[in-house]
This record gives sequence, structure tokens and C-alpha cells, in this order.
Amino acid sequence: MSLARKILFFLVTVFWIGTTKINGQVTNSSLVCNSAKSCETCVRDASCFWCESQVSCKVYDVKSKDEQTKACGEWRWKSCKKADASASLIAIISGSASAALICVLLVLVCIKRDLWKRVISSRLYDRREKEGLFEQEERLNRKEKHEKNQSNKAQKFAEKYELKDPSKTFLYSP
Repeated sequence: MSLARKILFFLVTVFWIGTTKINGQVTNSSLVCNSAKSCETCVRDASCFWCESQVSCKVYDVKSKDEQTKACGEWRWKSCKKADASASLIAIISGSASAALICVLLVLVCIKRDLWKRVISSRLYDRREKEGLFEQEERLNRKEKHEKNQSNKAQKFAEKYELKDPSKTFLYSP
């Protein structure tokens, strides 16, 4: 490989690399950025950004981008499109809908958990209290039977003593 080819290969490599610095000198990125006259031509190269307030294309350096962009005010990188109000509205609506959906899901989970606890406790209550409920039913049946017997006694008493209204008799009834 001749010396001329090596130099040509070296130059092509340097131009191809883009924003690399060799011995403190900036390569073709500054040339590309400085030569761009519109936002579209500027943002084609990722090493450049478009400054709206100064209407110029500048080199996008990751290390010093904050200082560069603050001085610029409104700036564009990789795209000249401005933020669309409808896009931000869609983002706000979708974020709100997501938050509402999460809240609804949390409420449903809490309700399900509460219902599950009630079902479990009712099952335990049923097992523990089944005998007690049976006893209560038996007491109620005995009470109804006793009231019938007392009512029958009151009628017999009213018939025996020829009382007109058996409900006004003063018999003992619990």
C-alpha cells in the first residue's frame, strides 16, 4: 500500500468517524453543522442541533449540551417537528386513564379480598355454629308448641266458664 493510499484511507476514516477530535481539532461535524442553513439539513446529522432563537446549526456535544441548549432557548435535535398539543393532550388523557384504571383495580382487589374473608369467616361460623343454630331452632319449635298449648288451655277455660272473649282471660303464658 503506497503512502498516498494510506493518507487517503486516513482522511476518509477521519471524515467517516464524524465528531471525533484529533489533537484538539474538531473534524467534519463542525463543518457539516456550520454549513447547514435550515433545520431539516441540520438535524440529519445526529452530531448537530438546530437553535431556533439564533437560526443556526450547532455541534451537539454531549458533555456541554446543557450550556449550549440553555443559551439557545428553543432547540431541535434529530427532528424539526414541534411538540404537538394534541400529542401532549393524548399523553395526559392516557396517563389519567391509566391512573383511574389502577385505582379501580385496587378497589376491586380490596373488595374481593374483603368478600373472600367474609366467605371464609362465614364458612367457619357455619361449622362452629351449626349445632347452636340447630338448638335455637329447637327452642323456637318448643316455644311455638307451648304457645299453642297455652292457647288451647285458654279456649278450654273460656268454654268451661262460658267466657265470651278468650283473649281477655288472664292465664299465664310465657
